[in-house]
Amino acid sequence: MPNGTLVPAGGGDDSIEITNGRGAQKVAYRLPEANLVTGSITDTTITGNAYGIFITASNETRLTNVRVSGSLVHGVLLHRFARNATIENTTVRGSRGDGFVLSRGTQNVTITGSEAAGNGGNGFTISGLPLARGPSASGESLRSFGGSSVISSTARDNGRYGVEIQGGVKLAVQTSEVIGGEMGIVVSQDATGVQVSGNRLTDQHSQGIALRDGVKAARISGNIVSGTQTAIYLRDAEATISGNTVQSASLHAISLLGAADGTKITGNTLGGAGRSAIDTGRATGPTTVTGNNMDGWQNTAGLMTMVKRIAKPMNLIWFAVLALIVISALRALRSDGPRVGRRFVNPYERQTVLEERPATVLKTAAGRAPAGRS
Repeated sequence: MPNGTLVPAGGGDDSIEITNGRGAQKVAYRLPEANLVTGSITDTTITGNAYGIFITASNETRLTNVRVSGSLVHGVLLHRFARNATIENTTVRGSRGDGFVLSRGTQNVTITGSEAAGNGGNGFTISGLPLARGPSASGESLRSFGGSSVISSTARDNGRYGVEIQGGVKLAVQTSEVIGGEMGIVVSQDATGVQVSGNRLTDQHSQGIALRDGVKAARISGNIVSGTQTAIYLRDAEATISGNTVQSASLHAISLLGAADGTKITGNTLGGAGRSAIDTGRATGPTTVTGNNMDGWQNTAGLMTMVKRIAKPMNLIWFAVLALIVISALRALRSDGPRVGRRFVNPYERQTVLEERPATVLKTAAGRAPAGRS
C-alpha cells in the first residue's frame, strides 16, 4: 500500500481506520459503502452447517421465509458492518450456539415475526458494543452501535436466555414472547436507552427481565411476566418501570440491587407470593415508587427476614434514641414519688412528727439578754 492516505469514494460514519507506522507518513484505509454487498435470501431451508447464514459488510440485506436447523455454531449471524438488514418470518431451531446473533459493528437491523427455539445458547443476541474499548493497533471505532430491534418474535426453550442485549444505544425488544430459559430478556454492559415493552414472558427459571452492569435510561413498560422467581430485576442499573403486570412470582415482583439512582417504579400490577412485592432494601440512590397495585401479592417473609429488613443501621440508631427518651421520661416520673394506682404518694406522709421543745434564751455573763432580743 503506498504512502499517504487512501480514502475510497462513498466512505461513511461506519468506516474504520487502520494505521500503518512505516515511514514518516501514515497509511489509512476506510471501509467504503461501495464495498458493502446487498441481496436477499427467501424461501430457503438450511440444515446442519457450522453457521446457517453468515453475513458481513452488507447493506439492506433481506432474509424472508428462511428455515435454519441443526447448526454447529449459530443459526443466523450478522457480523461486522452488516447494517439496515431485515429478517422476517425466519426460524432457527436446534443450533448448538445462539439462534440469531447481531454481533458488534451491526446496526439498524430489524428482526420481525421470527422464532428461535431449542438452541443451546440464547434465542436472540444483540451486541451494540464498540469494536474497541481503547487504543488499538488497527484503530478500530470506540463508539457504540445501535438501532436494532426484535419485534413480534418468539424465543422458546433456549438453553440460556431468550433475548440478550449487550451494550449499544436505542436497542429494543417489543411485542415478543419468551418462554422458558434461565432468564427471559437480559440487558447489560452499559446499554443506553433500551426499550423493553409489550412482551410476554413465561416460566423462566430465575428472572424474567434483568438489567445490570451500568444500564442507563432504560424503559420497561407494558410487559406481562408470569411463573418466575423475580419478574423484573435491576442490579447497578437505572430504568423507568411502568405499567407492567406480574403474575405468580415466587420471590419478588420487582427487585433493585446496588446503584439504582433515578429509577422509577410506577403503575405496575404485582401478583404472587414471596418475600416482598417490591424489594428496594438493597439499593442505593434516590428511587421513586408510586401508584403500584399490590393487592394480589402475598408476603411470605419469615421472622428472620423481617428482622433483617428492619434491623438496618439507621433504624437501630433511631431506636436507640427513642429508647433513651422513653427511659428518661420514666425516670422523671418516678422521681416525683412512688405511685399507688394513679395517685402520687407523699414520701414523707408516714414519717413520725418531730418532738416540739420550747425555745431557750441565752444570757450574757451579766445576766442580760443580748441586745435586740426579748
